[in-house]
Amino acid sequence: AIEKGPFPAWDSGAYSDSLFIQELPEEIQEHIVKTGTRNSHLISIAPTGTISLTANNVSSGIEPVFAYFTDRVIRDFDSSRIIKLEDYGHATWGTKGRTSTELKVEDHLAVVRACVPYVDSAISKTCIVPSTMKWEDFKNVYRMAWTLGAKGITTYTDGGKREGILSASEPDEKPAGPACSWDPATGERSCE
Repeated sequence: AIEKGPFPAWDSGAYSDSLFIQELPEEIQEHIVKTGTRNSHLISIAPTGTISLTANNVSSGIEPVFAYFTDRVIRDFDSSRIIKLEDYGHATWGTKGRTSTELKVEDHLAVVRACVPYVDSAISKTCIVPSTMKWEDFKNVYRMAWTLGAKGITTYTDGGKREGILSASEPDEKPAGPACSWDPATGERSCE
């Protein structure tokens, strides 16, 4: 902004009053009031489910693990195939937290609430909702997200009309490595 000026619709008062700017250190707020910002929005939490696969599924951003083992539909120009994936944290360190389907809607929205003050654009977040959810409760998911300051929210119902690109699967039965084994019940690896 110092070099090229602030973005064309810059309004110092309105921008400075935003929750995002109010959370910044005072020194930065003063600098923004004086010079403006070159970009109207600075931080987004993008949808990274598919992109995370190129990074060996290290992180899918704000989303919890869908399942420790998944079958993923990969579509190309004239066909589709299913690949089997194991969650990176689970495969590397044996970590086991709650999966997205084990969380309640309130848990998903709590993550949004924690991130909203630090994001001035949008958060891509999916709430897994039960297929038995009543219509009024379903509408309230969107109301709650809006009340928290989210610009939007996505819902997914397992077993709904639209088939997802991910589905939970069972681990392959082959050992984790030469002379190694893995116990699916405990998640323990052994190379005895």
